[in-house]
Amino acid sequence: YNSPTTTTVNGFTVLSFPGGAVQSPGSMTNPYAFNATGFTAMATASQAFTLEIWASPRAANAGCLIKEFGNLTASTPAAGWEDAWINFYNGTINASVWGYTTPYSLGAYTQNSWYCISMAYNGTNQLKNYVNGVLVNTQSITRQSQGTYCQLAIASCERYAYLGPGVGGSSPYFTGYVGAFKMYYSSLTATQIQQNYDALKWRYGL
Repeated sequence: YNSPTTTTVNGFTVLSFPGGAVQSPGSMTNPYAFNATGFTAMATASQAFTLEIWASPRAANAGCLIKEFGNLTASTPAAGWEDAWINFYNGTINASVWGYTTPYSLGAYTQNSWYCISMAYNGTNQLKNYVNGVLVNTQSITRQSQGTYCQLAIASCERYAYLGPGVGGSSPYFTGYVGAFKMYYSSLTATQIQQNYDALKWRYGL
């Protein structure tokens, strides 16, 4: 972690991120979180996966919730390549993975509400996006990988005009709360994703 604070929602601890403008490489001082060891299997473009994350955006342009990044020499989102996977921009949730340069809209969001966002990639040519256990869209896409190193950052800004912004600009740090996060090396079925949502929704007042 880079110093996010915590707060309590219905008796459960969640991370609180204050957001902030995009920062240049080497000067990323705002709070974010990432897995320092990375996701080695994700460096292979054909790796199937499912990502699930609970988040509550607290701004109209709440920013980048999840980004993929890689750097062979340092474990920091400030170096190497990067692309946003989930972004909150002007009241809309956007999502995609590297290999498709235009993010798909997952629909409008309301500030201070909780959302469970799930992305299930089959490892070949299909990405399914879910919001609160419901399939929103299916993308025909072949994910690309940048090489041998891959990390996922939560609430970090995304500097380049790739997937995050929705309109072709960089994406700020995420402003809001983040709850449970899960990563699977398989593409979960719609039934499994619904079950995961049902198992935790009460925690977030849904």
